[in-house]
Amino acid sequence: MMIGTDSHTPNAGGLGMIAIGVGGADAVDVMTGFPFNVKWPKLIGVHLTGELSGWASPKDVILKVAEILISNGSGQEFSEDLENWYYEKLKRVLGSFRMDNLVSEDKKEILFVGNSFTFYWNLPKLVEDMAKSRGLNWKVSQSTSSGVTLEQHWNSRKGLQTISLIEENNFDYIIYQDRSHNPIRQLDSTEVYAKKFINLSKSKNSIPFLFSTWFYPEYWEREYPNNKIDLNTNPFPIESVISRISKEEKIDFIPVGRAFKLFQQKHPNYNLLFDDDKHSSANGTYLAACIIFSSISGESSVGLPSRFFEYDEKENKWIYFNIVDKNFALLSQKISNEIVLQYK
Repeated sequence: MMIGTDSHTPNAGGLGMIAIGVGGADAVDVMTGFPFNVKWPKLIGVHLTGELSGWASPKDVILKVAEILISNGSGQEFSEDLENWYYEKLKRVLGSFRMDNLVSEDKKEILFVGNSFTFYWNLPKLVEDMAKSRGLNWKVSQSTSSGVTLEQHWNSRKGLQTISLIEENNFDYIIYQDRSHNPIRQLDSTEVYAKKFINLSKSKNSIPFLFSTWFYPEYWEREYPNNKIDLNTNPFPIESVISRISKEEKIDFIPVGRAFKLFQQKHPNYNLLFDDDKHSSANGTYLAACIIFSSISGESSVGLPSRFFEYDEKENKWIYFNIVDKNFALLSQKISNEIVLQYK
């Protein structure tokens, strides 16, 4: 192993030696007989595929990899102050260079159709950012309004333009989410309008998915005390309806509700719901995004960043869109793998 302080150090690495570049003070310690200590990284290699587009250079790839390592928590030794300094340096180095140049040219258009269970914590944006972190070129749109059903989407109520949006565009994938408990309370409506949307999607050569949401028993018992559901005999009351419709229509569904239940059973210390015991928290939204990302891409979600952010040119600062605990992110990714692989 060699410790070096200038540009000759990586040359030695290229010859097969373990060569580490250090600052002058570290080099002095080594020369005077003191040990050199460094954290051995968990990630010791990066496999790159494809080709650089435009005028992107190898240095841009290195900087992007460094950004990903810090954003997903791999660089645990970076303090918040140092991290902010790093990003400022990164910004100055890149200038007007856009990381979109490193994203696949194979663009996919995705539409979310739903309500607050879809737009809370901007789930569609989070799915798009997860894809971008993997070099996938996804443009994710949404047609949503609070509390709406698929029937209201179909009949263009509450100012919704879902039908025209689908008819006038060519989406690769469309994800449909009925009002959360509608598959239980309004089964006929869910079935009729889910099938209408599925047939419309197929006529446009779009691939439809049904979004199976989570059952929230505390809210249900409080609001509908006379309508008991035996979760021992039917542990997934929403999914049982969504999966049947999907099977009849020969499409896939996205089992987010099953993932929520499995996660809560394994990791009860994390709260997946907001304080209304109904909508997803930031944690729950991250887990849902992992499930949706893997269901569409077919890729494992393990290794996705735990934080997503963009640089605001106008405000000259980094804007964070979603932040979860690094350990929670990994647990969510493992649950996602377990759930999605089961249905593939």
